[in-house]
Amino acid sequence: MKFTQLKLASFRAWQLIVLLLIFSGAALVSYFYYSDGNNNPGSLLAEDEQLITARLGDLRDYVSVSGSVVFPIREELSFDITGDVANVFVEEGDFVKLGQKLADIDVMTRVEIEKSIADSAVKVSDAKDALQIALDDPDVLQYAKSLEAVARTELLLKQKQDTLAELKVKDKQEITDARLDAARLEQVHQNSIVELASVENDAEAKIINAKEVLETNRTQYLDTFRRWLGIELTKPELTLNPTTLLDNYQINLNQLFENRDVLSNTSSNSTPIDDPLTPWNEVTVYSWLSLYPGLVKGICPDGAPFQGVCASKEFDDAWEQVSDAVEELDSINLSTSKNIVKSQQAVDKARKEHAKAKEALDALLILEPLELAKADADVKLASANFEDAKRKLIEIEAEPDNFDLALLRAKLNYEEKALIDFSTQLENTNLVAPFSGTVDLVSMNSGDRSNQANTYIELVDTSVVEIHGSVDEIDVLPLKSGMPVVISMTSLPERQFDGSIKRIGTASNGQNNLVTFPVEIQMTVPSNIVVREGLTATVDIVLEEYRDVLIVPTSSISGSFVAPTVRVMVGNSILERPVRLGPSDDFWVIIERGITEGDRVIMPEPASANTQSSGFRGLIGRGSSRGSNRGGGSGNRGN
Repeated sequence: MKFTQLKLASFRAWQLIVLLLIFSGAALVSYFYYSDGNNNPGSLLAEDEQLITARLGDLRDYVSVSGSVVFPIREELSFDITGDVANVFVEEGDFVKLGQKLADIDVMTRVEIEKSIADSAVKVSDAKDALQIALDDPDVLQYAKSLEAVARTELLLKQKQDTLAELKVKDKQEITDARLDAARLEQVHQNSIVELASVENDAEAKIINAKEVLETNRTQYLDTFRRWLGIELTKPELTLNPTTLLDNYQINLNQLFENRDVLSNTSSNSTPIDDPLTPWNEVTVYSWLSLYPGLVKGICPDGAPFQGVCASKEFDDAWEQVSDAVEELDSINLSTSKNIVKSQQAVDKARKEHAKAKEALDALLILEPLELAKADADVKLASANFEDAKRKLIEIEAEPDNFDLALLRAKLNYEEKALIDFSTQLENTNLVAPFSGTVDLVSMNSGDRSNQANTYIELVDTSVVEIHGSVDEIDVLPLKSGMPVVISMTSLPERQFDGSIKRIGTASNGQNNLVTFPVEIQMTVPSNIVVREGLTATVDIVLEEYRDVLIVPTSSISGSFVAPTVRVMVGNSILERPVRLGPSDDFWVIIERGITEGDRVIMPEPASANTQSSGFRGLIGRGSSRGSNRGGGSGNRGN
C-alpha cells in the first residue's frame, strides 16, 4: 500500500487524467463488446444452423434424357456402271466437299462411252432433220394440235388423280396415327390408376400399423400414472407431457415420495383413506412408500437408484414412447401423402392427355364427303377429256401421212433417250461426294470391278449431329417437337451445347416392364468442336422457366406437408412463419407467400441439411431418377 501511494504521488496531475481516460475507454470497450456478443443474432442459432437471405432468382422445370451421339446423314457411294476402278482419291478420315471427286473408272470404259455419245448425237440430229421436213407439210398442223391436246389432258388427269389419292392416303395415315396415340395414352392412364391404388393401399396399411403402436404406447402412459398416483388420465390429457400434467395437478413428486407427506398425515398403524381433495390416490402412494422393498424416488435427474424405482423416470420413459409413436405417425402421414399426391397428379395428367387424343381421333373420323366427292368428280371429268383427245388423235393418225409423222416422232424420242443414257453413264464414271462430310470407310481399290457389292465408299456428314435416347412414359407427354434443350457431354464436361427436339417416337420401345419412348435431339455443334459418334450425352429439356421469383433453399423448409413453415430471424428473435410454396428444383423452392425478399431465413449447415431436410425436399420437388430424370415441379402450396 505504501508503494502504491509513493508511485501515485510521483505522478503529475495531467498524467493522472490520462490514466483515468485510458481505464475508462477500456471499460467502455469491454462493455460494448460483451453487450454486442450477447445481442448477436448468431448466438441464437444452433451449431449446425446458418442464416441465408431470401432473394429473387430463376428456377427451371426440366426433364433429363441420357443418350448417345449419332450422325444421321450417312451414305454408301458406289459406281452405277460396269468397269474397273482406276483411281481412289480419298482415304478414311478425309474431309471432302460437295461435288469433290472421290474415285473414277478406267480410261477404256470412258472412251467407249464417249464414242457412244458421239454416235448417238449424230442419230438425234438426223431424226430431228427428218421430222422437221415432215412438219413443213401444211397437213400436219391439225395433227400437232391433237398431240398437244392429248398431252395436256393427260397431265390434267394425272394431277386430279394425285389430288384424290393424296386426300385418301392422308386421311388414312392421320387416322392410323391418331388411333395408335389414343391407345398408347389409354394404356398410360390405366397404368397410372393401378399405381395410385397400390400407393393408397400401402399408405393405409402403414398408417393403421402406426396408429396401433401409438394407441399401445398411450395405454402404457395411462397405466404409469394409474400405477404410481392412482390417477385416471382423460383422452385429452394423454397428449400432454408429464411435466405439464404434474403442474396442472399441482403434484410435487419430491414432496410426495421423498418427504413422505402421505405417511406424515397417517397413523403408523392404519392405512390412509383416499382424500378426494387431492388429485392422487393416497392408498396408491402409501402402497409404494410402505410396501415396496426397495428405494422409491420421486425425482431422479441422474437415473433410477440402485435396487430402487423412480416415478419421474417412468413417467418420462412412457411419454418418450408416446412421442416417438406420434412422430412416426406424422412422418408416415407426410410420406404417404406425398406419394398419393404424386400418383394422383400422374393419373390426372394421363387422363387429360388421353381425352385430348380421343377428341383428335373423333374429329378425324368425321370424313369430308364434299371434298372427296368433288375430287372424284374432277378425276372423272379429266379422264373423259383425255379419252376424247386420244380418240381424235387415233382418227388423225389413221391417215397415211400422219402415221409416218408419228413414226418419225417416235424415232426422235428413242434417239434422244439413248443420248441422255450415254451422257449419264459418262457422268457416272466419276464418283463424287453428294454432300460435304468425312470419309468413314473406303471399301474399294484401284483395279477392283466397279459392280461388286462390297465396292463402295461410305460418307458421313459430321456437321449434322443428333442425340438418340429414351424418355420415361411419365415424362413423355409434355414433350413437343421443336422444344429447346441444353446438352452436356461426359467427354466435354466444361462445355454445354444448344439443341432442340427433332422427333418423339409414337410407339414404346420399353423392355423388362420399363415403358420408354425414343427421342431424337438435333444438336448444334460449334465449328471448333469435334464430336464422335457413340459419345454419351445428357440432354436437359426445359419445360418451364420461372424468372425473378422469391426462392429459398429447400432445406430451410420445415413444418408439415399440408402446412409448411420457415424460421425467420427478426431482430434478436426467431419466428416461425407459415408459407405458400411454389415449384422446386430439389435444391431451391419458390415462396409465393409468407416472407419477402431480404428476410433472413434459418437453414441447416450443408453437412446436416442432407439428413435434416431431405425428407421434406422430396415432398416439394420431382427429382425422380428413371431412365430419364425429371427436375423441378411443384409441391404442396401450404397456406
